[in-house]
Amino acid sequence: MLIDCADEDDDGDEDDAGELLATEARCAGASFLASRGAGGGHGTLGMTTPAAAASLDLVTAQGLFQALPRHLRHLSASVGITEYDRMVSWAVALSSMPPGLTSLRLLGPLCHSPDLAEAVAGWALKLPCLRRLELALAECCHSHPDLEAQLYDDPESWTSSSWHGAFPALTQLRALQLSMENISDGLWCDVRSCSHLMCLRLLPTSWSGMCEAAGICYLTGLRELALTVSEPSELEELSTLSQLTKLDLEMVGITCDDSSETCGSSAAANRRRGLLHRVTGGLVRLRRFSISCRSATISAEELGLLKEHCPELTRLRIRAPFQQPSPLACAANTVSLPPRLRVLRLENVRMTSCTSSMPGGILRLAMLPAEIVVLALEGLDLELLSGLHDGMNASVKGSVGQACGAEDRGPSTLVIKVVRCTLGCALEQLCGKELRSLDLIGTCLLGNAQGMRSPGTGAGGLASLRCRCQLRRLRIWGCMGQLRPLNDEAMHELVNQHPHLVDVALNASFATRSGLSALAKLKSLRRLKIAVVGQECAAALGPGLTCLQRLTELEVVLPALNFVGDCVRAHLAGALPNAQVRLRAQGAGD
Repeated sequence: MLIDCADEDDDGDEDDAGELLATEARCAGASFLASRGAGGGHGTLGMTTPAAAASLDLVTAQGLFQALPRHLRHLSASVGITEYDRMVSWAVALSSMPPGLTSLRLLGPLCHSPDLAEAVAGWALKLPCLRRLELALAECCHSHPDLEAQLYDDPESWTSSSWHGAFPALTQLRALQLSMENISDGLWCDVRSCSHLMCLRLLPTSWSGMCEAAGICYLTGLRELALTVSEPSELEELSTLSQLTKLDLEMVGITCDDSSETCGSSAAANRRRGLLHRVTGGLVRLRRFSISCRSATISAEELGLLKEHCPELTRLRIRAPFQQPSPLACAANTVSLPPRLRVLRLENVRMTSCTSSMPGGILRLAMLPAEIVVLALEGLDLELLSGLHDGMNASVKGSVGQACGAEDRGPSTLVIKVVRCTLGCALEQLCGKELRSLDLIGTCLLGNAQGMRSPGTGAGGLASLRCRCQLRRLRIWGCMGQLRPLNDEAMHELVNQHPHLVDVALNASFATRSGLSALAKLKSLRRLKIAVVGQECAAALGPGLTCLQRLTELEVVLPALNFVGDCVRAHLAGALPNAQVRLRAQGAGD
């Protein structure tokens, strides 16, 4: 059960960084908070219980909704409708909401029922200030007295058709979110007629619940849209919504042929006919864009269109199969991203005959945007031609002295996560001076000729970071190329440069007991995952880590375990009584 009346979050660009860097909060028991704003302002109410707790039952909901302050503004609640409840009683409870609500979020979900639909439609008069509404709807999944009594008389009344006419009546709404398993054509027509909406999010809970989004172009006032589409013809309609600032798009059933992509075409032709061109052609005000494809492929060269189509873009997330570069594509073709981009997430999924092997598509970037904060890549080959950011004056780039000053400014990345990629650049070209989190999983760092070092020396590809940043999270696992296992020198260098690490995962199989002793300097360390060369080094971790009072998790990976493995595990557990200790043999992903 959750009732939360905090003010709405603006979902800032730094949320992604904060989510990765924040320590997981664990709440025990329940808490209750009731207060009034100073000077007779808006009241607030909050109640939280553990996630496993039950939702609000009918009796609790009836009493609570009536007892809430009438000037309450924001309410989020999870309700639980049982097989013993009468829908009329729930309708009465829903009709007793505080009239001052401006934001209402009801999970549960609510059953398809004429009584509940009538209660929601009644909010047009009872909740005149309501601007944002989020509802979870579903068919009744259990035997119910109202269902049994009315099903044979009017079967449609207990499907999503029961909601027809309810939402157009709520003309005071500016934002509507519906989560349900079946968005019928009739319900879509109702939603499409809500020309007063500025934000619309239709979230089907199953593939069968997708609606035909024809006519979306009539909602010209939309600023935010979340939609699942299955017809290629609907993509062009999206590009007519010129007021959109946020678009979350999921495409199901649209294939490579449907999207007019041709694997053997030139890069310029693919950009003109690709998915991103068809969707973003007229979205000049778009600031946040998320697209997920199951079948249709995307060419990495298409990203270059976004700088022209969406110059104000700050967040970009693409989860799709990336095409393998065509032999006709010139190797010199590079992509420039929108200059204001702060969050970039690219994930190459489900390989097809038109996509490359893993790692997948090749992304050739001219440079990183100056304001980028979060960089997350998976299954791609990244080539970065310059560490200088977009928008830099050409004369600055041509001047050696000025270019050095620009490099001092460098990128602004706080969080980097690279999974199963090949990096054809130096790490310092990606990392900002304020970098706090660096994850490299299953990645091959090729770097450049100047960055090559002999095996097992230095920081294994991390030396280029030097003191540019103060990392809090460092996870380098299953990597190749310049990301080699660390030796004694590299271990001491790493700890001295980044003494405030909280979460660490690294391969120290070239290090001896002397190098592993450097970990004792990480006084803030809470989680450690480390690969060592043998059980002697593993046992040496115990005495060295005893001074780390905050350590809660320790995972040690060995090339193999023999009969003394249990003894080593017991030794580590005894030396670290406050930590969860795990000892295992090296696997395929290590």
